Amino acid sequence: MVPGLLDRALGRTAVEGQHTWEPLPPGRRDNLYRPVPGDHGAHGRFDALAAPSSLQLWLNTHRAAVAALVVGAWAVARAARARRR
Repeated sequence: MVPGLLDRALGRTAVEGQHTWEPLPPGRRDNLYRPVPGDHGAHGRFDALAAPSSLQLWLNTHRAAVAALVVGAWAVARAARARRR
């Protein structure tokens, strides 16, 4: 019952929620019939707030190395502790 209501609510508001009333830059080209030349990656009005890299992304893409490092550090710490006793 709830998914159906949510689908109807989104159907009424989703298109309007994806638009902005900001005017388009003059001379803006579109890619309706052919690609626009140049690099058109994810850029926009939030570029000044964007970070060039992400520690969380790096940790997620290198899980095996991070896990090996944590296990190795734990083993070294345990061996050093056992040696002191």
